[in-house]
Amino acid sequence: MTNSRGFDHSFCSSPKDEIENNEEDEEEKAYSLLLNKELLHEISARGSLIKNNGGDDSSEGSNDSILLEDQLTGELKSRNITTTRTDVLPNTERTPNEVVTILLEALRCNDEPYENHGMEVFYRFASPSSIWYEYDIDRVASYIKSSKYSVLTMWHAINYPRPLDLSIDGKRAYQLLRLRNKLRNCWEVVSFTLSKHDNCWLVDSVLIKLK
Repeated sequence: MTNSRGFDHSFCSSPKDEIENNEEDEEEKAYSLLLNKELLHEISARGSLIKNNGGDDSSEGSNDSILLEDQLTGELKSRNITTTRTDVLPNTERTPNEVVTILLEALRCNDEPYENHGMEVFYRFASPSSIWYEYDIDRVASYIKSSKYSVLTMWHAINYPRPLDLSIDGKRAYQLLRLRNKLRNCWEVVSFTLSKHDNCWLVDSVLIKLK
């Protein structure tokens, strides 16, 4: 079976097996990127959608660092970004912060304007080095919905404990955040690793840490 990007999956293991087997390696890479000496701990006011409190990973975050779902929608609209449009694609003008926010909003509204539209948006922003890139959209959607990654579709608030980390060469980025799970009523730690491809920010990995 070949996906829309030309990959033959006839002899591939399932997304669940591949993702779970590679999570530790991906997490190690992500945190290596975060701690790399080349990284600058910086984000400008124009690149941030909300105020960051600079807290550590264990804190719940102050009120001014929490963005509720309707506030996020409002922020995106103010930037003329509508995630439910069918033409949401990577472009050279989007910042890594905007890419993360677009994906989170699209996944939260997954079935608008049609079923699994949010999954399609997520899929479009997967980089060639991402594990998600290798599988067709139906298998990716099925795995996200049936695993701990389902929080990406079932959150109602975001907390940014610290700013986005950007490499000096401007080609790599790492964003740590928390999503408030609607079903479990708790914060879950999520990290995005991104890189530039043809001057567009794409997602290399998304990791979820359950408490």
